[in-house]
Amino acid sequence: MSIEAEKSVLGSILIDQRAAAIACATVSVEDFAIEIHRDIFRRILRLRDDHQPIDAITLVDAFETAKTLSHVGGFTYITDLTVFTISAANVEQHIAILHRARERRELVAANIEIAQAVENGDDNALETAEKLIFDISQRRIGSQIERIGTRAHEALSAYLSDSATNHDHHLKWWS
Repeated sequence: MSIEAEKSVLGSILIDQRAAAIACATVSVEDFAIEIHRDIFRRILRLRDDHQPIDAITLVDAFETAKTLSHVGGFTYITDLTVFTISAANVEQHIAILHRARERRELVAANIEIAQAVENGDDNALETAEKLIFDISQRRIGSQIERIGTRAHEALSAYLSDSATNHDHHLKWWS
């Protein structure tokens, strides 16, 4: 399920500017389990940082320029991401799936590390366990705060846009 969510988030970024803004603000490279998807997202972030438009064509061009397009499945794989994603409307739910999948991967890895510490007789096993679980928990809290911030920003932008439109309407009425 998370692989489909990964494809959907990447496809949403490529077909919708709003989805791109949300994803770039709330997703990290580590949220992707598939290395090719991590590479694609890294390149998307570079496009964003360079103030370039983000879509399938600019992404393919960036990979071609870097001579790494074949590494990520070529033109076909990138364009298939946009075909796979029928709509970007549910991008926030798909991002939540990515976050939950990452959290599960991190919990499994933490469990292995804790078990090894205990088996090796590590006197600091409890502290190690606490730190690992605390770090995972903090990422969840940080992710929730980012989502709240994104929603607040969207609401404020919509309000300001509406206010500007209404203000212009009132000005036209007085003219």
